[in-house]
Amino acid sequence: MAFTSFSDFPPLQLVGLAGACAYIVNYVLITSRTITTESPVFFVNNLLASSLVMISLADAFNMATALIQVFWVGVSLWGLASRLHPGMVVPKDRPGRLTPLTFDGQRRLRNVTRSTPSP
Repeated sequence: MAFTSFSDFPPLQLVGLAGACAYIVNYVLITSRTITTESPVFFVNNLLASSLVMISLADAFNMATALIQVFWVGVSLWGLASRLHPGMVVPKDRPGRLTPLTFDGQRRLRNVTRSTPSP
C-alpha cells in the first residue's frame, strides 16, 4: 500500500508517528542543551512519547516494543515524581548514593564532592 498523504495512514499509525516525533524532539532538546535531564519537561516528553507509541501498538502489537514502552512509562513517572517531590522517591541522604561526575579542568572525570553542613 502506497501512502500519498497523512490522511492515508491509519489513525493509530499517526499516533505512533507522533510518539516517535516526541522522542526525537526530546533528544534534540537534550542535545542542544535547551533542557536538561533534571528537568521535569524531559520526563513529561518521554512519558508522552512512550504513551503514544504504546497506544499505536493496539493496531500492530509487538511484545518487544510494548516492554520498552512500559519501561519508559515507569521510569518517566519515577523521574517526574522524584523531580517534583525531591526526597520523597529517592531520599537525598540515602547511604551509598552515587555522587555525580563532572569534568575537571583537564577533561578528566572526577566525583563531585558536596560539602555537608556541620551540626
